[in-house]
Amino acid sequence: MNFKICELSLVCVRKDASEDSLMTSQLLFGEIVMVLTVHESWYYIRSIIDHHEGWVIAAQLKDFELEKANLKANYCLDLVNIITVENENIPVLIGSNLFQYDGMSFKHGIKKFFYNGSIVNPEKTDPNSKLAQKLVLKYLNSPYLFGGKSPFGIDASALVQMVYRLMGIYIPRYHFEQVKNGENVEFYTNAQLGDLVFFDDERGTIIHVGMLIGDGQIIHVHDKVRIDPIDMYGIIDANTQKYIYKSRIIKRLLPTEEHIPGVIVEKNNSDLAQTSIFEN
Repeated sequence: MNFKICELSLVCVRKDASEDSLMTSQLLFGEIVMVLTVHESWYYIRSIIDHHEGWVIAAQLKDFELEKANLKANYCLDLVNIITVENENIPVLIGSNLFQYDGMSFKHGIKKFFYNGSIVNPEKTDPNSKLAQKLVLKYLNSPYLFGGKSPFGIDASALVQMVYRLMGIYIPRYHFEQVKNGENVEFYTNAQLGDLVFFDDERGTIIHVGMLIGDGQIIHVHDKVRIDPIDMYGIIDANTQKYIYKSRIIKRLLPTEEHIPGVIVEKNNSDLAQTSIFEN
């Protein structure tokens, strides 16, 4: 099989083999892909970490011998930092995979990369709600970008995917796939920090996802990564005091912890009526 690795900060994954095509995702430094098809100067790839498929510019990836690699993950925890290789700098972003990192350097083949920053090793991490909250807040105020996976542009699905990835919990790229993971939380009163809430439209299609952070609040992506109130009906825009997303289901991927009441409130403290949901 033909494997490649991303050795740039970010590489666009597109729907079609064209620079004008829709960006459906991104590859971060250290992400490994399988090449499925070659078309002119493009590869059609599948990510080995979340199985997302799409087209990337071939020249932006490097050869990689998967069978010879130690793939134990070490993820960059700094929003932005620098890797040095052969007297050149490569910017790296939170969530980049520095596998084989020994505290000073790591190798891809014969190339040696040097890094002096914060990392998280999922194998030595205990996933829990407080850690999830701490990690997701790193992305606060990142701008919305469909297909984006970094603090410089991210979508709702990538936000929760990246936070869980940093804890060693791997979920699919998009919300309509993510909703199939985890355990159902049957009652909103049982919700805990770190639970994912999925939202649907009038046809019942899952269109959005966010993470509960306590005190009747949710962090999600709407124009930017932001915190808004949430009650049993959905998300309320903190500025307009109108519902913007209607709750469908709550899913838990973290261990169940001691119950803290009020993670989702029964009714927001505003004077909203249930009938005002989705009114313009």
